Amino acid sequence: MASYKIIYRDETVGWQEGCPVEIVAIQVSRNIETAETYLQIKARNLSQQLIERIELSADVYGPNDEHDHFDICQLDIDLRPNRAKPISAQRISFPEIQSVSAMVVKANQHGPFAEPAPKPENQELELSTDALKGREIQLTKRFGIQASKMLHNAYEHHDGWFLCSCGTITVGADTCVQCGATEKELEELQDASALSERYRSRTNRRRRIVAIVATLVVAALIWAAAATGLLYKPFEGLKNNEAAHSSLDQEVSSLRASGPDAILRMKQLSTLSESARSELLLNSLGFTQTAKDGSKEKFETQSESLLNVFAEAVSAPEKVILTFYPDGYECAVQTADGALNFTEEEARSFAALFEVNDLAPFESETPAGYEQVVYKSEQTGHLVTMATIVDLSRVMHPSIHHSGETTIALSHRTKQ
Repeated sequence: MASYKIIYRDETVGWQEGCPVEIVAIQVSRNIETAETYLQIKARNLSQQLIERIELSADVYGPNDEHDHFDICQLDIDLRPNRAKPISAQRISFPEIQSVSAMVVKANQHGPFAEPAPKPENQELELSTDALKGREIQLTKRFGIQASKMLHNAYEHHDGWFLCSCGTITVGADTCVQCGATEKELEELQDASALSERYRSRTNRRRRIVAIVATLVVAALIWAAAATGLLYKPFEGLKNNEAAHSSLDQEVSSLRASGPDAILRMKQLSTLSESARSELLLNSLGFTQTAKDGSKEKFETQSESLLNVFAEAVSAPEKVILTFYPDGYECAVQTADGALNFTEEEARSFAALFEVNDLAPFESETPAGYEQVVYKSEQTGHLVTMATIVDLSRVMHPSIHHSGETTIALSHRTKQ
């Protein structure tokens, strides 16, 4: 088998504006045994259409005024969107190479095109702090790990093509061939006023859920003190003492200001005695107890204020379900049938409400009758589970469920 050495390579060929094919690299390789040299060109499809045929023109120059010209026609390249392939190699008539140039003449029935020029690069966006934070949140939900790359890059629309925030050129389509972003959403992700408003709205909603959990926890401490005999002087005589109520307000304000970790406080709630916890949930947030046996307690609510909090992360929430087990707890939100898309972005957005941010896909056993996707936080051990009922006949206690029922839940159990 012959051995080759690359003696010339150029990855800065440029792009011909409006052309659906980009020449991404030119190189010349020499056969070590025979000294024969070959021109090699790699082309990439920048459109959403299959490129079946490519015609190129190339010129190779040697140090002693040698010159070879090639008209290359590849009829069966079958280049799929956002894919790159090498063009058939061309034999060069001289051994030493000084420079090479190449351009696309035709791609399918499109052409001719402009002369090659440096590829356009993204300009930096100029956004306020709130708008930039709002953009980062939306990008992370939609594009995951690509968000950091796209954050500061402006999208640009041109006649027949656009430059995406991910840095990719797309020709003849309104959806990026690399990341899948549409021009419409890229425009929206550059609307400074809308981004700022969405960020402020999200911040206010998160403050509400923190305030709700903080209030719940402060009350939990009161009932825990009563149950265990511990003294919490600021809360003594809470039910009939205005001063105690004032102390409670101050404590809640302090918790809000310090940005309490909702998960840790929920864990505190899970350690309360059954009677204390029941009274808290029933009286504080309008929960109804729907199950109680030796292995678990379950509470449900359709409180509009609480559903509005979860609406930031979950489409069409219908019910909040809290379940306490001897070894942990679960907070689930039941949604309208078909409201969840079972995406990683949804899981991350839901977990973020509880200050859990390091999710990764997790393999777990799927209960009979369900389809589910699970993510796990390696740092805290919490699970986010998205599940829907696909076969009601195989589900435990089918009388209290319905086919198509969909939930997203965050749980923490020592034995999970």
